[in-house]
Amino acid sequence: MKQHDLDLNQLRAFLEVAERSSFRRAAEELCISAPALSRRVELLEERLGARLLERTSRSVRLTEIGASYRDRARAALDDLDAATILVTQRAAGASGRVTVSCIPSVALGVIPDALRAAEESLPGIRVRVIDDSATIAIAKVRDGEADFGVAFLPEPVPELAFDPVVEDPFVLVVARQHRLAAHRSVRLASLGNESWVALSRASGNRQLINRALADHGIYLPYTHEAAHIASLLALVEAGVGIALLPRLSAPRTSTNIKVLKLTDFALARTIGIVSHPAKRPSSHAAVFRKAVELSLRRSWAPAQRA
Repeated sequence: MKQHDLDLNQLRAFLEVAERSSFRRAAEELCISAPALSRRVELLEERLGARLLERTSRSVRLTEIGASYRDRARAALDDLDAATILVTQRAAGASGRVTVSCIPSVALGVIPDALRAAEESLPGIRVRVIDDSATIAIAKVRDGEADFGVAFLPEPVPELAFDPVVEDPFVLVVARQHRLAAHRSVRLASLGNESWVALSRASGNRQLINRALADHGIYLPYTHEAAHIASLLALVEAGVGIALLPRLSAPRTSTNIKVLKLTDFALARTIGIVSHPAKRPSSHAAVFRKAVELSLRRSWAPAQRA
């Protein structure tokens, strides 16, 4: 089959029949006659060289090949329709797409608020959020996949620009039933005999913590590790151990976890906007970046007071 032989009307006819299991109802939906619809499907089958539908006098059902083709064809047609709508909107100046890469705590606690705030100034905006580790979020900006990033820098990245927005201090998180939960603050140096859980060594947060612990001459006996903050919090909540986390990553409303300040361990990560100085942002990206900065400051304020 030659690629240009595929007819979108034939494809839509097949998908309509597949969805409704009826040539008559599909024909009514497409506003064509049943014989014309049947002919479109037959031509598609001829071009593909495969039977897509099993027809009887009483029913229509997909063949095994037809079922597989339906799923792929539907996805392709949906993508085509979405692309057509996007191009039409952009041509009219009514829409734009912004891709932002960020750390998970920002994706959860900052981006939704920024989207709500940007709705009036950016009607029709489409935002793609890539939430991953700080290292990957930064790489997405460097490689041009993201318009800008929101992260901290585990290591300097000379080719990128970094504009600090907030300082996010590390705190201690414990289960509500843990004996330390009765305190508002503790000394980290006195907790060497506790059971500790930590993020994996590949985590940017873990790297910051390890360097700070070495500078303070403090050793923490980790018993378990987790790749993601949500998993780490589940271990803490279950009473498996206690953990160090950035304040923005710690739950603010949980009844099962208590957040404690550290009196002898001053460590904070600087969260800011990562951008590529050689690439000029679109007007949509610039406006959304401002919304993210404001949301980040608002999200940080309650954590600072806690």
